[in-house]
Parts: sequence; C-alpha cells; structure tokens
Amino acid sequence: MDKKAIKWNDFNINKKNVILIVAALAASVISLFYLRNTSGTYPVHVMMAIFCLVLFAYNTVKGYGISEGDKWITILIALLYACSITFANYVLWTNRGGLGIFIFVIMFCVSFFQFVNLYVFVQNKLQGFYWKENREKKYKGIVVFAVVFGIITVVDMLYLFGYGYPGTVTADSLWQIQQAIDHSYFNHHPFWHTMFIRLCIKAGGKIFGTVNGGVAVYSICQILLVALSFAYAYLTIYQMNVKKGVRYLILFWYVCMPFHIAFSTTMWKDIFFGAAVLVYSTALIRIIYGIGKNKLLNYGIFSVSTIGFIIFRSNGWIALAMAIVLFALFFRKQVKNVTIIMAVLLVAVKLINIPVFEHFNVTETDIVESISIPVQQIGRVAVDGGRIEGEDRELLETVVDVDQLADLYLSNLSDPIKEAIYLQGNSHYIVENKFGFLKTWMSIGIKNPASYCKAWVDQTRGYWTCGGES
Repeated sequence: MDKKAIKWNDFNINKKNVILIVAALAASVISLFYLRNTSGTYPVHVMMAIFCLVLFAYNTVKGYGISEGDKWITILIALLYACSITFANYVLWTNRGGLGIFIFVIMFCVSFFQFVNLYVFVQNKLQGFYWKENREKKYKGIVVFAVVFGIITVVDMLYLFGYGYPGTVTADSLWQIQQAIDHSYFNHHPFWHTMFIRLCIKAGGKIFGTVNGGVAVYSICQILLVALSFAYAYLTIYQMNVKKGVRYLILFWYVCMPFHIAFSTTMWKDIFFGAAVLVYSTALIRIIYGIGKNKLLNYGIFSVSTIGFIIFRSNGWIALAMAIVLFALFFRKQVKNVTIIMAVLLVAVKLINIPVFEHFNVTETDIVESISIPVQQIGRVAVDGGRIEGEDRELLETVVDVDQLADLYLSNLSDPIKEAIYLQGNSHYIVENKFGFLKTWMSIGIKNPASYCKAWVDQTRGYWTCGGES
C-alpha cells in the first residue's frame, strides 16, 4: 500500500495561526534570554524550547487540541510543570521589582505552553498505536529481545575489558566492599545491594583470587542487568508498533550514549534501582494495555521489579507507598491488581527485613543522614543572615558550631554541615531530644521562611525540574 502523500491542504495555515506561532517564538526567546543565567543546564532549556515550538507549530496547523476528557488533568499537570521550572530558577526573578514580575510571568507561561503542546502532540500520536501484539510481525518477540540484549551486552563488555576493567569504584562502593569483607553492615547504602556486592567479591575471590576480580564479576552482572532492562523496554515499544525510525533512535540511545556505557560498569546502587524502575514502568504499561501474550509473565516481571524498587534505595519504599496511594485514589479500576501486588510486596519486604537485619546485625542509618533538608535549611538561614538566637541557638550549639554554618553551607550539597555534626560527636543527642530539635527547626523556619524555601529548592530541584542542577 502506498503511503499517503503529505499535501499543504492537510495543514491549516492562516493569518491567525502564523501570528500565534510568531508570538510563541517571541515569548520563548525572551524566556531563554533570562534563563541563560540559570544555575542548571541551559542547553536543556534551549532544546526543550525548540522542540516544543516545533510541536506547537505542528499542532496548530494540524488542528490538534486537548480532548475534553483530559482537559483538567492536562491543565493541572501543566501548572505543576510550569511551577517546577519557574520556582527552580527563583534567583532570576526574586528581588528585581517589576522586572522580576515580568520574568516570572513570561517564564511561567512559556513553561505551561511547552508542556501542553508536548502533551497534545503525544496524545494525538498515541491514538495511532496498536497496543495488542500483531501476530504478523516480521520477527518474534524473543528474537527482538535476544538481539537487543546481545548488542548492548557486547558493547558494554568491550568497554569493560578494553578500557574500564575491572569497573568503576566510588567512595561509596569502597565502603560497601569494606562492609562485605568485614561483615559489619550499615543500611546507609541498601543492605541488599551490599549483599550482592558480597556475593560478587566472594565469587571473584574464588575465580581470580583478588578483590579486583570480584569487582569485575559485579560489573559483568550489572552489564547483564542493564542489557536485560533495556531489551525489555525495547521489546515493548516493538510490540506497540512504534515506527521503525523512532525505535532505532531509542535503540541508539540505549546502546551508544556514553553515560549508559560508563554507568553499566559503575558499582553504584542507583544503577540497580534505575533498572528496577525502568522494568517496573514497562511492565506496568504492558499490564494496563495488555501487551504480550502472557499476562502472568507481565505480572511476574512487575512483581520482581517492585521488589527491586523497594530494596535498592533506602527511600524507595516511600516512593512506592506514594504510588500505591495514587493508584488507589485515581486509577483503582485500571490497576486494581497492580495496587494490591505493590501493597502486599511492600509489607512483605518490610517484615522480612526485620529478622534478616537482626541476624546480620545491620546498623540503621545515623539520624543525621535523614535530616539533610532541615540541616541545609538552617545553614541557609545562617548564610542569609537570618535569626538564630536564644533557646534555638543554644540547642543547636550542642551538636554543631552555629558560627561555622555560613562557611560550611553549599547550596546543593549537605555533606559539609553533616560532617561538622559528626565531628562534634553529639549526633545521638538529636535522637534523644527529637521533639526539641523539631521545635527549634519550626521556630527558625517561622522566622525565616524564604531561606527555608530557597534551601529546599536548591537541594532538591535536580529531581523535579527540567535542566535542574542537583
């Protein structure tokens, strides 16, 4: 069948649409002009602006719009996205008077416009996908999966043995290796990830006789894990009948991007967690849209990835708990079984951890590691010359030198202040007087709300905004 030729008559080009496109271009240029001083990654904002302008032009001339059923949810998410961009770059518009208000409005409106056009484009294009597997496909699913898995594995293995042997070991990795050798376990880095490192170190010791051999075993295992997760995601988009050009672009991204290759051999819990999240998300899509012939397999893979979601990040269970609540409130009809599986696995893993942690004498994370944000907020108050006085100052002095906070504070890293608390040696006092420190934190925050907000944004924006620095 011949493909339908694209004709100019297919596009709705008129004076009104041209004016809208030019106005969007002008607003985007103004926004980018002020965003050039962002503390984040400026090229990301430039690429996002160009991409969304192209989509806006396309959506406009094609007559695409928001469907009535999705109108309010689209507006809500677009507002959240616009807030994330605007408030992450608060330094560009705060304390600048009328110009600051103008920058705020233009940045907010352009960000809102970008998300809406991205959503409209994706929504209209998704209508062309066939979610059920087409039995007339040229290649069987298992063949596609095996080929992609093989390609990624070979490329990453060549990197490992040709350049990166035995793999990249960070300061955190060294601590976990030390735990695995000494059998003294801390849950600051996930215990189950440390245990996997222990297995690899033991296997490497028996095969190669060295710790480096154990690191190499770990790197090989992680390469296989990354390849499996990427191959699973690619298989899914193949079965969704995504266009060949788009699929190949995604495959190129998986195989050739330097950070994918480098991280595949980096001993780091976040690689395991990232793979678990990718497989979790992919399996969830397969379940919702009925992709693949074996429903039981989809649920099985989803369950395994959910366990990885919980055990490979100390705070992963919190994110999963939030997902359970979200699904139960808004999507209970579509993903009822999935919500039940997540809830059961979350409770089961937490219960299993209790005797396991007791058996291996796993020490829980020091409380200082759990209060990074409050620590940063108080540090920011000191930097801004805010009020820390009276009983508040007296209590803080028991765990840290308040006069040093301004010099120690780094906007995107809490380690210097936490190290100062550790060096003073009284972090246990925070545990013994939790409510006193909570009261002090609230008291200082009431007097210095702007400093608290700025500290929170600076410390976390890399996780929730486009182009944010973390």
